[in-house]
Amino acid sequence: MLELHPRWQKWAGTVIDVLRDTAKAVDQARAAEADQLDPDLLADLRARYDKAVT
Repeated sequence: MLELHPRWQKWAGTVIDVLRDTAKAVDQARAAEADQLDPDLLADLRARYDKAVT
């Protein structure tokens, strides 16, 4: 997506970064045998995602 037009598609790169961070957080939670993400972390990830796609 970024190759199409870097300025117009910047949001897509940001979304990819948020999704990677989310996957990493889930992996870490699973490794710690947690059954959910920290609520503050989850709220931050959601806010970053929402901001990127808005």
